[in-house]
Parts: sequence; C-alpha cells; structure tokens
Amino acid sequence: MTRRWAVRLAAALVPVGAWLVATGGPVAAAGPDTVRIDAPGFAAGRTAIVAAVASTTADGDCRKVRWSMLLRVAGMRPEQVRVQRFEDNGDFAVQVRADGNTTRFTDRALDPGVLCRGRTDTARYRLTFAADVVDAQVTLQADALDENGRPLARAAVTRDVPATGVAAPTPPDRGAPPPATAGPSGAPTAAAEETGTGPAPDPAATAAAAPPAGGTGGDVTGTGRRDAVSLLGGISAVQLAFLIGGLLLFLGVGLLLRMRHLIGSDREPEFAGMGPGMAGGRRRRGRR
Repeated sequence: MTRRWAVRLAAALVPVGAWLVATGGPVAAAGPDTVRIDAPGFAAGRTAIVAAVASTTADGDCRKVRWSMLLRVAGMRPEQVRVQRFEDNGDFAVQVRADGNTTRFTDRALDPGVLCRGRTDTARYRLTFAADVVDAQVTLQADALDENGRPLARAAVTRDVPATGVAAPTPPDRGAPPPATAGPSGAPTAAAEETGTGPAPDPAATAAAAPPAGGTGGDVTGTGRRDAVSLLGGISAVQLAFLIGGLLLFLGVGLLLRMRHLIGSDREPEFAGMGPGMAGGRRRRGRR
C-alpha cells in the first residue's frame, strides 16, 4: 500500500515539475495593467505637478478608474506640503486620511477618463512645499482602483526636497511634462499652472549639480512591469521557479525508477534459489 502511494506521488510530481519548468512559474506572469508616475524635481518654497498615468494591454471594454495617492514625508511635517488633486475643469474632490507622516488622498468619484487598450487614464496632483523645508524627502505611491475599489496597478517614486530653493535634477521620464519657467517672485507662472508643469531650476545651480546615479522613478511593486520579477537574495523568481521545477522533476523520475526496482524485486519467482535439477524434478513428478 505504501509503495502504491509513493508511485502515485511521484506520478503527480513529474507533471507539476515539468509545468513549472515550461512556464517559468506563476510569478513570472505580469498583469496587463500598469501605472507610472511622472514627477519633476521638488524644492522648498516651490510648486510642482505630479501625474499618475495608468495603461493596459488587456482587450475588451474600457473601464473607469478611481485614483488613490499615498504621500509619505521624511525630514519634514505633513502640513509643510499641500496636495491638490485637480482636473482640467478645476479641483477634484478627494477623501483625506492622515496617519503620522503618511497621508492618503482617494478620489471621491471615478476619474473622468477611461482606461482601455491604446488609451491611458491620468490623475494630476499639485504639490506645494513650504519655504522652511530643510533637505526633506517625499515618497509618492499611486494606486489605480477599479469601480469596486479593487487594485489594478500601483507605482511609487521617491524625491528629495532640498532647502536651496533649486529643484533636484531627475531622470527624464517618458511622457513627463517639460519644466516651466518661474516668475520674478520665484513662483510658477500662470502658463506653468495651466500646462501642469513645475518650476524650472536655477541654471547656474543646475549646472553645478550632478544627476543622481540611479533614478528612483518607475514602477516598484508586484503589479507594474518591474514587479513581474522580484529578486530573492540575488536569484530572480523565474530562476527560482526553474530550480524548483527541475528539482521536482528529478525527484519524481528518481522515485519512479526506485519504485520500479523494488516492485520488480518483489516479483522474483519463488524458485529463483533452486537449481536446475530441483526444477526438473518437479516437472518430472508432474508427468507422473
């Protein structure tokens, strides 16, 4: 009975291991919905426009999106940054929930746009920082939700907020709006507000500043394209799935061969230890 169950277990492990090897594991599949955040450099006493853009490769009908933006500050107080969610026709109502250094802004209504293949849905936020901010840091996390509040995709970026009044240079993001010029008072001009762009850094200070070694923009969670493969101690999820699948396949084949050998040993004839004469003697007695 034990050997029968062992054979059944091995027979079940072999196809599972083969499937893991062939498909690379379930973690290798990426969802059709993605989110990216276009965020310029921030600076104390300045206003900047942040855009969260959702896209999809899924076929079918277009969907409505509800946006939720999480703001986390470090080195400053939450009240030192003002966040306004807006659309082309003015401010967009949001529900605000604060918890320590974290504040979440969730749309009260569905976004006016739609999400479908070949068409993106965008949420825009205006961030204004207090002039007394000193070398702080801001993390933004944008969540795209469906009509029932289920998450579709997520992205996050982290930006420094220097106290010099000059926005830190950031790597260019595809689709990011160009920087706007600042007025004599240091505040963004009306054209910058209308086009959704932030203030431009001082040319002299920008020339002296070096760009960051590795940008912090882009998708960072299990739902964007970069979330499709997570790193576990230097080994990607795809490689881990291949290792597990190969191990299961090896164990299953070895167990099958072992069971075949044991079952074959149990079926040896009971006369295997007798000599030819004894076997012949039995046959002669049978003739009589």
